[in-house]
Amino acid sequence: MKKQSYNKEAWKKSLIEKEEKARQYVEEFGKSYQENPERLAELFEFGAKFPRYSYKNQVLIQSQNEFALFVQSFDRWKDEGWHVEKGEKGLMVWVPVTATFLKIDGKEIPLIGATKEQKENYKKGIIEGEQRLRFKLGTVFDISQTDFPKERYPEYFSVGYDSKEHQELTQAIIEFSNDVLHCPVEFSNVSSIALRGMYYPDENKIIINEKLNDTEKLSTLSHELGHALIHQGENSSSVAKKEYEADAVSILLQSHQGIPLSESRKAHFANHYKEHVSELESKYSNLSQLLKEKKIQESLEKSFNEAHSVFKEHMPALEYRYKKNTCKDMKESFSPKAERKMSISKASLNREEKKLKL
Repeated sequence: MKKQSYNKEAWKKSLIEKEEKARQYVEEFGKSYQENPERLAELFEFGAKFPRYSYKNQVLIQSQNEFALFVQSFDRWKDEGWHVEKGEKGLMVWVPVTATFLKIDGKEIPLIGATKEQKENYKKGIIEGEQRLRFKLGTVFDISQTDFPKERYPEYFSVGYDSKEHQELTQAIIEFSNDVLHCPVEFSNVSSIALRGMYYPDENKIIINEKLNDTEKLSTLSHELGHALIHQGENSSSVAKKEYEADAVSILLQSHQGIPLSESRKAHFANHYKEHVSELESKYSNLSQLLKEKKIQESLEKSFNEAHSVFKEHMPALEYRYKKNTCKDMKESFSPKAERKMSISKASLNREEKKLKL
């Protein structure tokens, strides 16, 4: 069989087309959720499974496979002893790489595109070079595209908890808020049905309406926890921005645990998102339409990344408390060995508490 020849120009053309397609995915999504905020709430739900991936990569993964559960590169799956099934197509993601640029006659030339002589002179130190971080397209494969056994899926990602465990998760959040954030949670009669909860930044305290059922208690408490994590001591942001960011944390937390979002939480998120975008439009009204849209997008992405950052940082401590209170084999005796199995040790918790202590 004749070996297929390598066509460098065709490869370059294909790469450019893929990069353009990836950019279009992100751009189109950005436009769509500005018109329909519920789509951004859906991305937060989806992104709870991929906390280590950036906003753009979460959009890319969701755009290519909205049912993805856990993704890794081909080599990572192979290194762990598993294989991508034959014929499976990878999902595009942006991968950070360090690129070297040569400084020649006042111009900068990528090392990969330099001549053999230029590369040799760079190695000898005759030509100067500078390394920069850039992004190129790579591929990842979902766990469903591999031979990893389904019964072992929980080893790689949280499969969540049943809705009946709203109460236990609420208790875990209360303990986390008290122990780590030093933010007490109180359930009180606030003389209202409409008022669900409040966070007092000056006192660093959360109040929850005692009349709420378990589902709404969890939804409201996770929202107020978002305020405590992001907005403690912050007075400059608008109300709409703060509410939008707190909702983002709530959505991430509940989605990570496999708990469906309440309709009230979705509506609350959508309303404050629209208010926040309206504020940004007024703020950048003196700019051109293109630049204004770019500034708004950057601001929304910053909030998105902030929510994901605190979620990723504190989720292990929350899960620690949940499992400590609910795992049957740990209720009577909670050993250091068992504690290590839950991905966080007492020493880690002490360090976290010290770091967050006011």
